[in-house]
Amino acid sequence: GDVPRYLRELLGGFFFRFAYIVKLVWRTGKWILFLLSFVALFRGVTPVIGALISKNVLNELQTVVSKGALTQSEIWQSPIFAMLIFLFVYRIISQVINDISRALNRIAGEKVVRQVKVQIMEKSKELDVASFDDSAFYERMENASREAGMRPLQILTETFGIVSTVIEFVSYLLILLALPGMWWATLVIMAVSVPSAVINFIYRRKNFQYMRR
Repeated sequence: GDVPRYLRELLGGFFFRFAYIVKLVWRTGKWILFLLSFVALFRGVTPVIGALISKNVLNELQTVVSKGALTQSEIWQSPIFAMLIFLFVYRIISQVINDISRALNRIAGEKVVRQVKVQIMEKSKELDVASFDDSAFYERMENASREAGMRPLQILTETFGIVSTVIEFVSYLLILLALPGMWWATLVIMAVSVPSAVINFIYRRKNFQYMRR
């Protein structure tokens, strides 16, 4: 009784509903979960890779500037040219993955809609006419049919988005810890992130309560 309501909902109802959503999407198509996992991992790693490539490009540019003017043949053979190619390939791959992610969400949403509607029709065949006279039961069926295409995949996508953010955050922290004399920056970033996370959680919970009511 001393546990706050939102913690009870998080520890009980949320994980139970999330497991049901994963089971629903898994039954719809195993490839959906695999691709969503790959996109989440890729989005968590690519910002760090992009930062490292940009760092190498800036270092090579500083080296070129310190040497003075270079001939065209020296530019083609310099490491800066290879770094720029890597940066160009990285941008192309990131854009392709983003396009695949958007297409995946549309296709997976249509397939989940079809799966849920088939389950609703199969359930309807097992019921008698009197069940449809129950307004509460009929409302639940209408909500399931109306929200089928958006809510399950949206919750799953946002959860994988959280995983991507955690991977990115941990990667940057490890880079800062590896730098000599920069361990204090990790503590500063964590201290600055806590108030924003708390405020974000409070207002998202209020928004959820408004939508639910």
